[in-house]
Amino acid sequence: MVKEAALTNWNLTKDERADIVKWVNFSKADSTWSAYRTAQRMLLKCQADRKKIFEWPLSKEAILIFIHWLITKRGLKSATVGHYLSGIRQAHIAKGMEPPIIRTEMVKQILKGRRNMEGTGQTGQGSMRRAAMTTAVMKRLKNKIRGSELETGEKLMLWSVCTLAFFGAFRIHELLSKHETTFDPAHTLLGEDISMTGDTGKRILSVRLKCPKERIAGRPTVVDVFEVGGDLCPLRAWEKWQGRREKTNGYPVFTWANSRPLTGRKLNSIMKRLLDKQGKNGGKYSTHSFRSGIPTIMGELGHSDEDIKKVGRWSSRAFNLYIKGSRTQRWKIAREIAKM
Repeated sequence: MVKEAALTNWNLTKDERADIVKWVNFSKADSTWSAYRTAQRMLLKCQADRKKIFEWPLSKEAILIFIHWLITKRGLKSATVGHYLSGIRQAHIAKGMEPPIIRTEMVKQILKGRRNMEGTGQTGQGSMRRAAMTTAVMKRLKNKIRGSELETGEKLMLWSVCTLAFFGAFRIHELLSKHETTFDPAHTLLGEDISMTGDTGKRILSVRLKCPKERIAGRPTVVDVFEVGGDLCPLRAWEKWQGRREKTNGYPVFTWANSRPLTGRKLNSIMKRLLDKQGKNGGKYSTHSFRSGIPTIMGELGHSDEDIKKVGRWSSRAFNLYIKGSRTQRWKIAREIAKM
């Protein structure tokens, strides 16, 4: 984030600096600022590894060295490299500098070439892409959880998270905490943020997100998850787990028996252990697979791009359509997928 110190050399009053910093910091979501800070840490590691000190603003040479290091030493994909370059551009602004042209034609071609190599599996690093979750893999995951050594209540919690993440196409940290020992109530999903309404067979689980990524201003919104019946029904999973625990307001929804929050990292490790086989076309399953599952299935079923964007919430415009759109239509899509 931008700090007032970056504007000290400008002829501005203290109030003007404070307001400008506030407005700039509200231009990005907290998760985006976090990614940008990671980019700056990566740049420092690159300098230490290459035994170089880059001058600010960064030269074209420094940017190329950084890109090469990110790909060869860190094994990052083109999309992640692109995010880090955006972070470096923002770092110039945070320092009160006019950023140089980061994405020169050379850089654009490097990223495109890297992206093409990823698509053909010729990166030379043997990395596996993330696989989108399917109903078949969800059923396998359910059996794996059921046969694990975990306690019954923990199994029910894990399955509830998985079904909710899948049918709601959630980003995993919209549901789970980022840390095991602490949580931020202003961002973490708490007990009072989920509620069930409706009659049996037509119930809706409403999930109140405080700071969804697509709402940069941080205003909360509600995502509906529908009762679809069958072995994968998220409301059935939620109800079974709720019958084993006491709802506690003010604390993260998904917690272990010792009251420690379940984190996205922990769920990732559990999925890796339970789904140790490679996914379709050599992909691997992670918590991100839930996010891409429903949209991928909808594409295969022939749903329009606009419908897919509504369900996935990939832009503020599409997100508004998703919130205002027909519940009946979205319910029909969920039931269609549940029966596959």
